[in-house]
Amino acid sequence: MKIKKQLPKIKEEVTIPAELLAFLKDNIYRAYIDGKEEATMESDDMIQNEIACGGLIDSELKKFIVSYYPAKNSEYVWSFEITLDKLKEISEGKKTTLTLWGCTVSNCQNKEDYGDFICLLHDFTDDGTGESELVKNIHKLSVKEMLDLAYGPKKNKPIT
Repeated sequence: MKIKKQLPKIKEEVTIPAELLAFLKDNIYRAYIDGKEEATMESDDMIQNEIACGGLIDSELKKFIVSYYPAKNSEYVWSFEITLDKLKEISEGKKTTLTLWGCTVSNCQNKEDYGDFICLLHDFTDDGTGESELVKNIHKLSVKEMLDLAYGPKKNKPIT
């Protein structure tokens, strides 16, 4: 079984990769401005393409959640919340970076917008009994289920 052993995280200012920029700009911001249902209806994963998914999680605050997969066919994910105002700045080229927290394990690409996040690949240690069902099946969890696991249900996180 795996037991939680949370490692320290490092705060990083990360340049937004071109493919993520296109997703934020076209799939989320423009879709919201154009009133497309997938961007205006509350959901954590209604907006999807091959490199990212996300959705509007708070229509009153105009806040979205995004999960970006920086490496094809891997378990790495960047997960962050972002407001419509920040999406506008990104879309207009006024903002080119995101402030994220990264796992400190060498070559791990997992990043979150919250410094106390749990890296599901490295913040668990084996107690000698083998891999837990959670770790074996982590890829089957939705974004919301992973966030609930990492932060607890409905815990508010700061927006970067």
